Amino acid sequence: MWLTKVNLTVSHGSMRAEGQCAPNTKTRQPSAPPTIVNIEPIKAALIAIDSLAPGESINYIEITKKYSIIHSTLARRYQA
Repeated sequence: MWLTKVNLTVSHGSMRAEGQCAPNTKTRQPSAPPTIVNIEPIKAALIAIDSLAPGESINYIEITKKYSIIHSTLARRYQA
């Protein structure tokens, strides 16, 4: 039988073995407020996509440049 001596310390009500890191006692910073998005350019881009002729391919890059919006946002909104 193997016996090992472990020194335990109590800190803020929790026990840990000597040499282990202390728990993080810093308070969390509040998260950033939600980003406000101007929905009008996105709506205009969606209308432009809907107005394309049947069978005409959607060029997301061209539309996002024209309406100054983020490509992934437009793609996500259109596919929703």
